[in-house]
Amino acid sequence: MILGYLVCIFGCSSKNSKYQTYRAPSQDIALAEELTKKYEENYYIANSSVHEITFQKPNREEGIQTVQASERVVEEIVSLAPSGSFKNVIPYDDLSNVSPLIVKDTYSKYRKPRVSRSSYEQDGIFHSDAKSYYYSIPMYYWGEVIKYQYIKTYTDVKYILPLYFRSFYPSERKEFRITIPTWLDAEIKEFNFDEYTIEHTTESSKEGGITHIYTLKEGGVWKRENHAPGGSHSEPHIVIICKSYEEAGQKQALIGSVDDLYGWYKSLTNKIYNDNERIQELVTELTQDKTNDLDKIEAIYYWVQDNIRYIAFEDGIAGYKPEACQAVLKKRFGDCKGMANLVKQMLVLAGFDARLTWIGTRRLAYDYSTPSIIVDNHMICTLILDGKKYFLDPTEEYIPFGENAFRIQGRQVLIEDGENFILDRVPTNDYKNNEIAHHITMEIAGNKLKGEGQYVYLGEGKLNFLVGYNSLRTDRQEEALENYISDQEKNMQVSKIETSDLSNRTAPVHVKYQFETANQILEVGDELYITMDFEQELKHYDFDSDREKDFLFDYKSYQVSEYELLIPSGYKVIHLPKTLRIDEPSYLFTIELTQQGKRILYKKELAIKEGIIKKNDFSQWNASIKKLRAAYNDCVVLKKQ
Repeated sequence: MILGYLVCIFGCSSKNSKYQTYRAPSQDIALAEELTKKYEENYYIANSSVHEITFQKPNREEGIQTVQASERVVEEIVSLAPSGSFKNVIPYDDLSNVSPLIVKDTYSKYRKPRVSRSSYEQDGIFHSDAKSYYYSIPMYYWGEVIKYQYIKTYTDVKYILPLYFRSFYPSERKEFRITIPTWLDAEIKEFNFDEYTIEHTTESSKEGGITHIYTLKEGGVWKRENHAPGGSHSEPHIVIICKSYEEAGQKQALIGSVDDLYGWYKSLTNKIYNDNERIQELVTELTQDKTNDLDKIEAIYYWVQDNIRYIAFEDGIAGYKPEACQAVLKKRFGDCKGMANLVKQMLVLAGFDARLTWIGTRRLAYDYSTPSIIVDNHMICTLILDGKKYFLDPTEEYIPFGENAFRIQGRQVLIEDGENFILDRVPTNDYKNNEIAHHITMEIAGNKLKGEGQYVYLGEGKLNFLVGYNSLRTDRQEEALENYISDQEKNMQVSKIETSDLSNRTAPVHVKYQFETANQILEVGDELYITMDFEQELKHYDFDSDREKDFLFDYKSYQVSEYELLIPSGYKVIHLPKTLRIDEPSYLFTIELTQQGKRILYKKELAIKEGIIKKNDFSQWNASIKKLRAAYNDCVVLKKQ
């Protein structure tokens, strides 16, 4: 007992004696102390992370019909916490699987992790295709080192996910070892390597072929940041394209070109049994009283938007075979593929040329120069009418026919064309198409401003308004409108709200109201200091200096506001704020005040021209926001005559 007591005392006397370290070998304590200097804010560090990717030939006797792949992962984790659990998750699906975790501590003793497996679920509906293997490894003391490993197997090489170098926990050394055997024709594509020092070497494999070794040291952490583009745009990663393989002296195609990719997609859609008789009655009902093509198309498109609930499931293997039209109609819900297929079949029955269309949303950085299923995460329907293509996305509620959401604008599409295909791009809209115009007339009533205003919404500004409005219960919509107009400002009272027909997708949305607001006027002696702009959008939109990713807005935006203030009798204008004009390639800020007789006119334009602010422009943006804020803070001054 005395010996154990002494061991504890002397073992706990390291530089980190506030933590229990006496069970850790001296080399582990030294490693933890070194890592603490670099990663003092992180609890768990991957001292090394090695991923070995290998490929297996088909084996017809064992029922293996195509090339398979395995990813063996071995990680050494160092705890920089007194106690806790290292947690992580491994995604997989119906065509991949994950072996049980094997965990050992620094003394080579096995440790049992806590694990669970779950399927993707939304709104109580399960999708068995997308699954997660969650694991939690208990770690008992500061400086403890554990090593764990698992194997992820892909039953078909086309389903290999991109290999990312950075994780949500830091890694001292991340290594990918990709062995390409002699019988496999494969290409390794590198993405976003420029800002990182990634070493690439090769060596001969013992089994024949070449092993490519990619190593990133001290790569940092993949930070979660709001409004960031998808990781494929900036995170360093590798994509493996398996083009073909040799079997019995014959070349067997995999997916090495867009032709191969479309051929596989087509093989899946050919297996769909669309029972059009089940939907014919609905199509007839929707179109029987319509006298022109546009009315018929809108009736079908809008019915699917309004009556089929979208279950967002865009990634994973389930993403490539649409569900039959009659199944989606019966259930009244579907994912993007099922909804696109339903719209297509309904339009075809109505006599139109409609095609299934594969697309990758703005979240992905790829196009079809990378022939792989990772290029696509969404499906829409293309209508060809009078030689023009219209891209229909029924998952976008309330979007009018002929308009496209920002998330698919400019994106390359793969359109079915029988045994062939068509490559095209979704048109890109100008930011002014999304105008939100706000006009206010007001006067001074005591120490308050009162008047009336009107919003007019176009494009995605309108779409965003309609989605938010219709997502609320009917009995809360009036209250929501009041809060929206007042921006939940307790000093502003809104009344007599009137709207245009909010069920009309094609017309602009109009919202009229009356208001009264306090705290916009400061009286000092015989002078009135008036803040005419009580919206002041973007006022606090500075970007932190440690932000790593570009900032992606929901859409390109354009706001035009006009405030008219009646000058009260007996007062004159002694100060109007100076004109502000900032016009940059990606944004526009202007504010101008003029006196026109007995009125002061305040006009403001705010535009996010491309829908994104690049990281390299953050400094310039912050300087512009500072000027915008100063303009907001400058008051109109009236003096009693």
